[in-house]
Formats: sequence, structure tokens, C-alpha cells
Amino acid sequence: MTAASQIAAEIASQIAQARFAASNDGPATDPIQRVRYRVERSQVADFDRLSIGLPDYLKRPLRASWHRLRKQKEAGALARANTFVREFMTELPTVAGGLPIGMDDDELGSVAHAAANDCAKIMAQAESGEAVPVVAAGGRCVRRPRFVLEAFAKALDMGVLPSLDGLTPAQFDTLQKRLADEKWWRGRLKRFVTRAVEQLLIRLGCVHRKRSPYLSEGSLTRLLARDARNEKALALAEATNERGQTYTLAELSRRTVANPAIRRTELMVRVRGTEELMNALGYEGYFITITAPSKYHACSDKYGTNGNPRYNPRDTQDYLCANWAQCRAQFNSKHNQIPVIGVRVVEPHHDATPHWHMLVWVPPHQAEKMLAIMRAKALEVDGCEPGAADHRMTVEKIDPRKGSAVGYIAKYLAKNIDGEFVGTDDESGLAADSGARRVAKWATCWRIRQFQMFGQPPVTIWRELRKVRALNPEHGDELILRPLHAAADAGDWARYCNAYRSVQGGLRIGFEQLTEPNKTSGEMLIPLNKYGEPKFVRAAVAVFDGTGEVIERIQTRLHEWDVKWGRDQTVSNLLGRIEAAPLGVDFERSGAAASTWTCVNNCNRSERDDLAQRDLLHRLDQEIASIQTDSAAQIATPDFAAALNQLAARNRTTAQRGRSYSQALADLDATIARVATHSPAGAGHLREQRAVLESIGPAAYDVRP
Repeated sequence: MTAASQIAAEIASQIAQARFAASNDGPATDPIQRVRYRVERSQVADFDRLSIGLPDYLKRPLRASWHRLRKQKEAGALARANTFVREFMTELPTVAGGLPIGMDDDELGSVAHAAANDCAKIMAQAESGEAVPVVAAGGRCVRRPRFVLEAFAKALDMGVLPSLDGLTPAQFDTLQKRLADEKWWRGRLKRFVTRAVEQLLIRLGCVHRKRSPYLSEGSLTRLLARDARNEKALALAEATNERGQTYTLAELSRRTVANPAIRRTELMVRVRGTEELMNALGYEGYFITITAPSKYHACSDKYGTNGNPRYNPRDTQDYLCANWAQCRAQFNSKHNQIPVIGVRVVEPHHDATPHWHMLVWVPPHQAEKMLAIMRAKALEVDGCEPGAADHRMTVEKIDPRKGSAVGYIAKYLAKNIDGEFVGTDDESGLAADSGARRVAKWATCWRIRQFQMFGQPPVTIWRELRKVRALNPEHGDELILRPLHAAADAGDWARYCNAYRSVQGGLRIGFEQLTEPNKTSGEMLIPLNKYGEPKFVRAAVAVFDGTGEVIERIQTRLHEWDVKWGRDQTVSNLLGRIEAAPLGVDFERSGAAASTWTCVNNCNRSERDDLAQRDLLHRLDQEIASIQTDSAAQIATPDFAAALNQLAARNRTTAQRGRSYSQALADLDATIARVATHSPAGAGHLREQRAVLESIGPAAYDVRP
């Protein structure tokens, strides 16, 4: 036997022994290996016991971190690994709260539906419930129905309301309406669940350059899927104006700053115009980069690859914003009066920690003072840690001989929008377009504003004026607004800024809001949204005098649009057949629970209504059953599944209105049991309702034959 064949035989023997050990609780021929294997099994069992109840997408990276710590050669490696798992499981309730972090978006929709219904039922009792005092903002005592507070408590327990501190009485009222809205619950659950999951994955070291830069793969997939659903909805929705012109919302959105190319171009135009204006004024430009202290970084030499569990990217952004707000307060103090103009770009490090790039212009004689203020604030927290003096704030003076100010920041604008003309993302090592897509979803996840101009006129007026291509030459009344419109239409940001700042004498440029006639009085009022709040829709750019009267205006809302939200053809056919059927009763329902929930039906019902309702429910059941049997592939699509869920919800709601007496008691008992775990007071009130129902008896209850 040759040496090579002998080595191959030995390797084959080792593989056979390993397979035998895996199938027989350790190799029978080697007692030491058997003991090691049993110890390994025991340690893995300890990990499973410590991490019980954790979703798989979190358990896998947690196990990897545990294995990495356990395999270290230093003494006490296993203890450190188990301690890390215990600490993570202890931190889990703090980060996730009552959020259902193990659910996908479809399941979160079901949770939102149930939560909105529960809150609607709770608040339906508020009119007759006991009122208790609540201290609102400003120390004022406001009396709120007890059951409204029960609904607030439910939202707090589920983690969709961070706090009720500082809410005004008006905000309490609108929040009460939001709690009964399924759409509001769905949006809040998606936002906070995505953020909590991402924070936990950052804690487990899943977000960094070598694994998944900027954002975890799971969160990226979830957010991209939401974008795909939104794009499909926009493509199916059609908007028609008064001229009969019809466009899809996807076509219209591509003509706004929602289009990355338009957004990038607008930012470049604004920065270029600002540079021209500052050069004309003789200001000096500085390119400044500001980073947070090391404790805010998920991957650092001080805290390792698992980071500091106390902070997430949103916390870091809040710190940087507070730092900049304090700088601006010192700039504007009566002792300094430093005019600072520029643009700020927020981008993430590879570990998702945000940092700022700023292009700032300042008068030359005040530049040193401005930089001293900013450096002092940047080093205010942990300023003595290693590297803080060199890296916390870096400053580069713009040299016109080397290039324009736009060249300093153009790369950062492009790489954080669409990656156009950048090439490779140096921070992550990815292609620029892939890196830009990740950065955009990172900003969505943490709700971070990526770009902001400061010390300049509002851009919304510029955008509104650009909607009007030409002013009527016969109207010479726009003496103030005409120069602004000409500059905006020409895309000249510097001229627009000069025209805006030339408006003096107590005049103010703003917006005239769209109004609608009141149905009762005929008075023109600002319309309200479904929560009872003013719905501000810009109708015109206007100049206001000191008393608030309009002295000039340019109409910028040029069309009235009628939007029809499209549906998948199969869904449209199904809903069309159901909605076209003659109904004996109204079973319309919204996320806010269109009808007040009650155990007792006080309305007299005709036999014809009962027959029509039973026939409708029977047809709905047959329709859904046949589709579920014959169209399994179509049900897999989100739109179709959502339509079936909507029909099933209508079916359940309608059936509940015709419950038998015994079924009503059983349903009420189940509700009491569920409410009692969260609200003993609410359960007590429901027990009183049950006593009333029992006193009525089946004879007086509206029993369907």
C-alpha cells in the first residue's frame, strides 16, 4: 500500500468513527471521546434551555456567538458564553417589550386587526364608563373615561406607544381614534417590530462589513418586500384629473423627488447654488465630519463585535441632533451671532452607526469661533478616550484651487441616494448601487433624515412654484412672487435665495391651504382627516402681511384628482360579485369598528332581513370555500389573501350580529377571560354587562330563527 492510499484509509476510518459517534451517543471504542461528546450535548442542552422561546432567526446568530465564546482557550470560556446568552435574554424584554417580534408582515396585519377591534370594543364602553383624572401636558388635569385608558394601556403593553408623557388634551383625543384604526396599528407594528429585530441582530454582531453592512439581511429582505408591494399598489392605482387625463400613481411618483435621480439632481442644484451665493458674499467653506463616541458604535475596540447594548442607531442620531442643536444655539446667541449656512448628510458606518458629513459656509472672521464651538461640543462626551481628539471631528477647509465645494460632498450625496457615478462603496466594499439600496433601507428602518439644508429658504416653496410653468402675462399683480417663480422655474437656487431674502417689511411667504365648504353652514373650512385633525393640502403659494391677510398668491394646485385604487383582476371579480348582490342588511365595516359593540340588539329586525342576511352569509361561505379549494396558487398572492381575509372578517362580523342567546353569553365569557389578564377593571364592567344580559333572558333577546 502506498503512502497516499494509507493516508486515505486513515481518513476514511476517522470519518466512519465520527459517523458512528453521531448515531450512537459517542464512539464506543474511545471512552474519552464518548465523555467529550456527552459534555458537548449537555452544554448544547444548556444553551437550548437558556434560549427557549427565541425565534429561529435570532437563535441562530445567538448560537453562533455562544459557540465563538465557548471555544475560546482562556479559562472560564463556557461561563462567559452562558453569561452572554443570559444577558441577551434579559435584554430581550427591554428591546422588544410586548412586540410580536417573531411574526412576518402578514401576521402583523392580523395582530393589527385584532388589536384595533379590541380597542374599539373597549372604548365603546367609554360613554357609560367611569371617568378618572389624567395629568396632561402643562400640569392640567383632564378627566378621561376609564375604558379609554384601558385601550391606552393595551397599546403601551404591546410596544406601539413609547410613552404618553407630554401629550396635550387634543392629542389624547386623536390618539383615542387612532387606537381603533387597523391601519394605524399595522403601521406602528411594522415600524417598531422591524426596529426591535434590527437592534437585536446588531447586538448579536450580524451587522458589519464582513457579514451584512449597514442592515441585516432579514430586515433588508422585509423592507424590500414592502417596497415591492407598495410599487405594485401604485402601479394598480389610477388618478384622473378634471381634464380626463389618467395616470397611474407610479407614473406620477416618478415625476417627484421620490425618484432618486430627481432627488439627487435637486440636491446638487441646491448645493451648487448655495456655493455661488456664498462665494459672492465672501464666505469660507469647510467640510466637517462628526462621529459619535465609541460607546454608540456597535463594533468598536472598547465593546467588541457585539457592541454596547444600551444604544442603537436611532439613539446615536438623537445624540448628534442634540449636539448640533446646542451648537446652533451658541451660534445664534447675542454674544456670537454667527451666520452658518450649509448642508448635512447622514450616512452609516458599516456597523449601522450614523455619522455626519457637513458642508458649512461662515464669514472668515467668525470661522475660528464656529469651529471651536463645534469641537468643544463634539468632545463634550467621553472626550478623553483614545482617538477622540483625532477622529471625533475632522475639518478640511475648502480650497477653490483644488475644486468646488460641490465636489467635496457630491460623492456622499450620490452614494446615499442611488450610487450613480460613484463606482464602489468603500465603507462596505459593495457596488455603489447595492450599498445605496442598503443605506436607503437603513434610513427607513431607523427613520433617519439623510439630507438637510440649514440657513436657507424652504425648499417646499421652490418645489410648489416649479409646478407652474408660466404665469399669466396679463396678471401683473405678483410683484413679489414673480421673481421667486422665475428663479425656481429656471432652476437657479442662488437667485431664488436672493429673491426670498428680499421680501421684507413684515411680509411672510407661505402657503394657502385647500378649503372645502361646510355641509351645514357653507363656510369654507380646512377639511379634517379621519382622526378629526386638520388635513393641510397646499393650494397656493401666498404672501401674507402682518395681520395674516393674503396680498399675493400663485395657484400651485392645478388639478383635482380622483384616485381609484386598483386590485388584482381575480380579487376584483370576487368582490364585484359579492358587492353587486342585493343585501338585506348593511355589513360594511372599517378598522375603527363601524358599529358600536354591544351584547344586546335593540333594533327590531324583519324576517326578510334575517333571510337575506343568512343567504348572504351562506353565499360568502360557499364563495370562499370554492376559491380556497380551486385556486390555491392565487391565494398565495398577498392581494388575493388580503381580499379573502377581508371577506372572512365581514362574514364573522355579520354573523356576530345575529348570535343566539347562549352564543352571546359564551362569547361574552370568552371576552371577560381575555380582558381579565390585562384589565381587571374592564373585566368587572363586562361582568356587569353579562348580568344585564342574563336578566333579559332568551325570550327578550333578538333570537334569529
